[in-house]
Amino acid sequence: MKYFVLSDVHNNYNYMITALTEKGFDSNNENHKIILVGDAFDKGIDPVNVYLFLQEMISKNKLIWIVGNHEFLLLKRIEENKFNNHNDTYDTLNSLAKYNSKKEYLTDEEVLKEINKMEFKSFLLNNLLPYYETPNYVFAHGFIPTKKNTIIDNWRTLPLNSWYTATTNNGMKKVMVEGITIPNKILVCGHTRASYGNVRKEYDISKWNDKIFDKLQKFKNNIEMFKPYIGNKVIGIDGCWRETKMVNCIIIED
Repeated sequence: MKYFVLSDVHNNYNYMITALTEKGFDSNNENHKIILVGDAFDKGIDPVNVYLFLQEMISKNKLIWIVGNHEFLLLKRIEENKFNNHNDTYDTLNSLAKYNSKKEYLTDEEVLKEINKMEFKSFLLNNLLPYYETPNYVFAHGFIPTKKNTIIDNWRTLPLNSWYTATTNNGMKKVMVEGITIPNKILVCGHTRASYGNVRKEYDISKWNDKIFDKLQKFKNNIEMFKPYIGNKVIGIDGCWRETKMVNCIIIED
């Protein structure tokens, strides 16, 4: 199987399609499948087309969708059945609700009503995985569940709702700095910009200090730093679209 691996699309349909097209993804090829390593929604401007694309890929059995912290945020807002403020998550739900209702303006109550009508919560829960595993790789949004800097023994059997904290972790830091690795596996993660790993390639480990590297990790017309980080036991693929205007896609055959 040839896996086309993306993360942190964040409502950016065009960036996602560009990345998949450049890598040669063909939804009619039975050997092609997408792994989306979390955060399909929020922040960007086109949640509707992302949603429709995910629906299409699911119907074709072409999508492996791993939960990210923003999927958890969407679930939380729906389950609370109210909005405490209007933020990126609200904007996503509002856009989807307006698409479903065909109305240009909705109250908060109407947004939630439309989201429930379109069964968006079920769409998430029925399709999200906490992680995905192949013979040589584990795909997770941030990292896998740990306790006191040790991987939890039964992490593979933990339910989806036990993974929120893990989705907010910096997987590259866990592996590279803290030395926590998954036995016999390479972690493929998103959530943290790939530049976190790439800027450290040029420096001795004794100089790996977050404060020193903070400015280097930000985009300064050096697009190479935001392309996938390929390291020992970890691959980071978040292209940080807000700064780079791109979504990374890597191909893994396993």
